[in-house]
This record gives sequence, structure tokens and C-alpha cells, in this order.
Amino acid sequence: GGISEGIDSWHMWIANEELARIGAGGIPASLMVHGIGLPPVINWGSAALKEKVAPPVLAGEKHIALGITEPGGGSDVAQLTTNAVRDGDCFVVNGSKTYITGGMRANWVSTAVRTGGAGAAGASMLLVPTDAPGFTRTQLDRKQGWWASDTATLYFDNVRVPVTNLIGE
Repeated sequence: GGISEGIDSWHMWIANEELARIGAGGIPASLMVHGIGLPPVINWGSAALKEKVAPPVLAGEKHIALGITEPGGGSDVAQLTTNAVRDGDCFVVNGSKTYITGGMRANWVSTAVRTGGAGAAGASMLLVPTDAPGFTRTQLDRKQGWWASDTATLYFDNVRVPVTNLIGE
């Protein structure tokens, strides 16, 4: 419901701490995943992208996740292998991400992709709609202490994403 009089972000930290006390850390992670998936769009996305994505996510009508971690590479963005090759007015995305919190129900994934050469300078952020042909996902069950978390492995098989979904290079 957002922030209202007398309630602020400090209350979220209190709720998280209390849920962690009983080993339910996956619940706040799953409920608040938009707190890591939406900021790239808000901070660096175009005005049109912000208008398309932020209102339904903040209203709880749609969901967004952050796709960084890759199988075999972890969260080392400089070494990511999921790539996006420009083809006209689209990027064609191939690769995979894993341990993605909120990945099963996300409508969009703010995704780290390789659009250039090696290292961090060749990485970009691209907003991938999960209803695009070639996008699939598999749920990861029974994670230690995170059973309630909606965690997934994401697969991109020639997924076409409009160039207008580029969050930043």
C-alpha cells in the first residue's frame, strides 16, 4: 500500500528483522523484489518506459525482477555471458539467469546483458518482457531459508526485445 502517515521505510526494516527471527527471510524478499527490479527503470529508463512500467508495479498489478546472476558466473557482472545483439529495432537476447528472486511471477526483468566487448564496459541493462516468445523460466524450490521466495532460473532463447527497452549502456 505504499507509505502513509506515520509509516516510513524504517518499518520495513523492522518487519524484515522480525520475519528473519523466525527464518522467513524469503517472504519480504519476494514481497519487496520491486525494490531492486524497478530502480534501474526509474533512475535510467526513458520517460516512456517509466510510465509503462512504474505505475502498474507500484500499484501491485504487475511485477518486476532484477536479472543479474548467471549459472556458473554468479553476480560478477563483468563476466556475464547473456548477450543482446541489435537487429534493427530490436535486441535479440540469448543466455540465462539464475537465483532470480521474483522470477516466476515477474512481468518484466531488468536484465544485465552483454551488448559490447569484455568486462563491465560491455554490459547494458535491458527491460525484458516475460511474455516475449523465447522467454521461459523454471522455479527453484527449497532454497535454504527462502522456501517462500518466488525464485527462478530464466532462459532467453532468441528473445526479441524492442530497442526502446534499453535502460542503459
